[in-house]
Amino acid sequence: MKAFKALLLTATSVFLFSCSEEFLEEIPRGSLISSDELGEVSKVNAEIGNATVGGIYTTFYSSGVGGTSRHSDFGVKSNDINMDMLSGDMVLGAKRYGWWRWNSELTVGADFVSTENYIPWRFLYRVVNLANLVIDGQGGTDAVPETDAAKALMGQAKAARAWAYFNLVHLYVDDIHQRDKLVLPIYTSSTENVGKSSLAEIYSLMESDLTEAVSLLGNFQRTAKFEINQDVARGVLAYVYAAQNKWQQVKETTEAIVLAGTYPIMDRDEILAGFNAVNNHPGIMWGTDITTDNGMNLLSFWGHVDYYSYSYAGVGDPKIINSDLYDAMDESDVRRNQFGTTLFTQNGPYAPIRKFYREGAAPDFRRFGGPSSGFTSDLHYMRIAEFWLLHAEASAELGALDAAKTSLKKVLDLRVDNASYVDALSQGELLDEVYLQTRIELWGEGKSYFALKRRKGTVTLPANHLDFPGRQISHNDNLITLEIPEAEILYNPLLNEQN
Repeated sequence: MKAFKALLLTATSVFLFSCSEEFLEEIPRGSLISSDELGEVSKVNAEIGNATVGGIYTTFYSSGVGGTSRHSDFGVKSNDINMDMLSGDMVLGAKRYGWWRWNSELTVGADFVSTENYIPWRFLYRVVNLANLVIDGQGGTDAVPETDAAKALMGQAKAARAWAYFNLVHLYVDDIHQRDKLVLPIYTSSTENVGKSSLAEIYSLMESDLTEAVSLLGNFQRTAKFEINQDVARGVLAYVYAAQNKWQQVKETTEAIVLAGTYPIMDRDEILAGFNAVNNHPGIMWGTDITTDNGMNLLSFWGHVDYYSYSYAGVGDPKIINSDLYDAMDESDVRRNQFGTTLFTQNGPYAPIRKFYREGAAPDFRRFGGPSSGFTSDLHYMRIAEFWLLHAEASAELGALDAAKTSLKKVLDLRVDNASYVDALSQGELLDEVYLQTRIELWGEGKSYFALKRRKGTVTLPANHLDFPGRQISHNDNLITLEIPEAEILYNPLLNEQN
């Protein structure tokens, strides 16, 4: 029996991580087990279903999951860098090696043959693909799981699928408020190619997946933070509602997360602790504990943002904060201390040398003091501060100004010496302040891009932008929205035009 388990687990691993250059293989070539077969063995051996869900989570941080060998292809955190740069809140400090220069030069959104359009598409639809295999293995989208184990598998898979579609919508749709527009293919099972569905249909799928996931995960007790639990599913659902400006639903969903008191907001010491150890911070709701077994090297988030490792940030390609955003921080704001001057940022204290640094960098903080491989610094995907801020935004939109101010001050009281100025803000001023604090608090975490698009904002590129200082870009400008990749249009006969 043990040998049978090992064989099936090996087969599942091969089938999960087959890295074909095809764009949207619903069952990758070389698969040793189909979705139907997966369902059958899962009924007998729950470890198989768990291994398949585990494959989704491994995809989140593995290099090359976007189908390339490029050093900008490593899952969730490469998306975070990508989106923060598209939002204008993160800028390049120099271009010695040139990774992400396409965002600084505003070329990726105008060039559908660019590999950088392909990487997020391939990665996110790979997550959709793997989630669909789990869902099909449990009986399909409309199946009703009976056991707690089956509910946990289905809930995690549906939440992961919705999370992937949420990111796809933001990255590949110029205006996320044009509900009737045909934008992206929906795959809910292991099927052949399909054409575009409307944005409204994609939102409907996300809401359905996530409301079901919240219910299915009610009794699920995860063993590690990399797993999606009920609160993480609620968090993604809150973002889906916010993208549609469904503010009452946002308020109710975020309240279910923040009022439970399960996750404390990072305090002033934690906010300067490097974001490198997810288990040391109860306020980090979702993330991966990286060990040497993961084989992580400079093809990673840390390889691109950590000044103290022997990596890109330390040798000439720093990712730094928008100087206008830095200047907007109160003088007493502890988050100013997350940034500083480096060899490559002599013109201002903009490098994230105290926000993102490798495990072990403190207390000496030596440049090149860390490795170029074998990284053990963790990756975080979601934290509780996001939902206090989102609750404040929703409350302000609904005119519940006292609730909005209370939630905003939950964060600011741990960041500035005196947050009482919030009490005097009007509704419009309060909404502007919540947006500003969201950008400051979540800098480098990929969330500013979502806020820019849902708030229909316009970004003015800062004085420290290498290519276009002072240029204004609207939320729906195609220069900050990716193009459907060339190969997807070539190989999917039902998908023959850009958004």
